[in-house]
Amino acid sequence: MGPPRNADYDAPPFTDGTTLAQIAERGAEWLVGLYCPKCIRFVKKSPAELSARLGPNATIADVKARMHCGECGRKDFVIKPALRSRRPARG
Repeated sequence: MGPPRNADYDAPPFTDGTTLAQIAERGAEWLVGLYCPKCIRFVKKSPAELSARLGPNATIADVKARMHCGECGRKDFVIKPALRSRRPARG
């Protein structure tokens, strides 16, 4: 049995210049976590989904500029790496 699925969770944080393509290169497990400090909402978006909305060369700065919270409308998200699931694989 290999390492736990979240063994690599200590990924470097995203910078404003990190592209969605670079996040996708980390592997299918990695997502973009968007946290709203006002209403405490946290959502995970795949780099492919964000690329479809913002373009293939979009950066984290582009995500910050274009996204807003669906609950409260706030635009200043905290953006960090997120894993698809923290649950161990079944099988």
